Amino acid sequence: MFQVYLIDDEIWALISLEKLIPWEEYGFCICGKSNSAKKAWDDICRNPPDVVITDIRMPGMTGLELLKKLHDGKMKTQVVLVSGFAEFQYAQEAIKHGAFEYLLKQVKREQLKECMIRLSAFLSEQKEKMRETEVYNEKQFWTQMQDQQIKIAAENLFQIEQQEWIGKVCFVTSCKKENIVDKKNRRIIQGERFRFFLLGERDENAYGLCIADQETSSRSEEIKKFLAQVSEQETVWGISRIGDGIQKVSEMIWEAQTALRAACFSQNQILSYHIKGNGWKKWDELSRAMYYKQNTQVRMQLEALKSEVEVGAILSDELFSILERIDYEYKKSHGKNLKPQEWIRECDMIHRYPSDKEFFKWLMAFFPARSEVGSDSAQYIIHIIENQLANAPTLATIGKELGMSQGALTQILKRQTGKNYSELLLEQRMKQAKELLVYTNKTITEIAEETGYTDLFYFSKTFKKNNGISPNEYRKEKRIENEQSTNGK
Repeated sequence: MFQVYLIDDEIWALISLEKLIPWEEYGFCICGKSNSAKKAWDDICRNPPDVVITDIRMPGMTGLELLKKLHDGKMKTQVVLVSGFAEFQYAQEAIKHGAFEYLLKQVKREQLKECMIRLSAFLSEQKEKMRETEVYNEKQFWTQMQDQQIKIAAENLFQIEQQEWIGKVCFVTSCKKENIVDKKNRRIIQGERFRFFLLGERDENAYGLCIADQETSSRSEEIKKFLAQVSEQETVWGISRIGDGIQKVSEMIWEAQTALRAACFSQNQILSYHIKGNGWKKWDELSRAMYYKQNTQVRMQLEALKSEVEVGAILSDELFSILERIDYEYKKSHGKNLKPQEWIRECDMIHRYPSDKEFFKWLMAFFPARSEVGSDSAQYIIHIIENQLANAPTLATIGKELGMSQGALTQILKRQTGKNYSELLLEQRMKQAKELLVYTNKTITEIAEETGYTDLFYFSKTFKKNNGISPNEYRKEKRIENEQSTNGK
C-alpha cells in the first residue's frame, strides 16, 4: 500500500478528511497526521510518504511552503493541496512547484476518490518505471563487463593472428549461437578468405571477430556471403563496419549489436551497420501531412518508411530518431503523445513489437484511412482559434492551408458544431475574456487585446451584448460570488 500523510491546522478538518473515504480500498494507508506543517516536516524527512495531503493556509509553515521544500529537496512525495480560497494564484503556485492536485474545501467524497484513483495509477506507473530502471542499470553493468571481456579477447586474438593474417576486420554478432559455434576449437570452420573467432556469449547471442585476408575486398557483401554459407538459414547476423585493425573495438561491438537488432526487427538474415545519411528524405512530406491531418498521405509515407526498414536501408537507431519526431508532430497536431515514451527506446520497441510489420500496424492505427481532414476539421479549427485568439486567421486562410474551400469548411462546421466560424470565434473570445476577468488582475484594455479586440469600446459593447453586463460589472459580480462561496465553506 502507498502511504499518505495528512496535514491541517483545524482538527475537525483533519478528522473529517481521515474518515471521508475507505483509504485501503484505493491502495492507501494513513501513516501519519499533524495539525502543523512545520512539525510534519520532520516526520516526512525521517520516513518520506508517497503522498502528502495538506491545507494551504496554516500558521508557521503554509502548505505551499511545504510543497516548495519538497520540490527543492527533490523528494518524490506527491502533494495534494487543499484550500478554501478559490483563487487562481494558489493554483498557479501549486502547479509551478509540482503539486499533483489542488482541491477546494470542503473536500467532497467523490472528488477525493477520483483524486486517489489517479494518484494510485500514477504511483504504480512510477514504481514500475523505477523497477525497470533498476533492472536496466543492472543489465547495463553486466553488459559493460562482458563488452570489456570481449574487447580484451579480441585484442589478444588479433595479436596472435595478425602474424599470419593481416587484413580487414569486423565484429559480428549473431542470435542462435548453437548454430554457429564449434565447441571444439571455438571458431567457425574458416572460409577461403575468412576466419571467424568466437569471443564471447551474452544471453542468446554470440560475439565474434571476423578477419579477412589482405587481398579480400573490404565490402561487407563478401562477409555476408561467407556468413550465409557457414551458418544455418534461420541464424540472424549483425555486422559492424569493416576497418583496419581493432583500434575501435567498443564502437565496432556497438555497431554489430545495432545491426543485429535491426536485422531481427526487419526480419533480415544479415545486416551490416552503416552510417546515417542526411536524414530520411521523405520526412518533410510526412511532417506536412501530419500537420494538415491528411491521413492518406501519412499512411503512404509510413509505408515508404516501412519499406526502407525492411530492406535495411534504415537501421533501428535511425528509425528511433524518426519516431521521436513523429511523436512530437503528433502531439502538436493532436494534443497528446502516440504512446507513453518507453516505446521510443530501441530495446523496448523491439521487445514489444517483435517485427517491423507488427510495429507499423500499431503505428498506422493512429492514422485511420477514413479519418481524413474533413472529418475532424471542426476540432482542428477550434484548436487554431484557441491558440491564436489574439490574431485568429480568417476561415479562407485556414481553408487554403487545408486545401479546402471556405464554403466547404463552413458546411463542415455547421454539420459538426451547429455554428459558423464567426460564432465559434466569438464563443472562444468570450470564454477567454471571462476567465481573464475573474482569475487575473489584467486591465480591461489588456484583456481586450489578448482576446483579439483592438478597440476597447467595441470589446465592451460586444461583451455586454453577449453576457448582459459590462466587463467591469462581470468581474465584480463573479469575485463577490467566489468570496461568499469561500466564506460559506
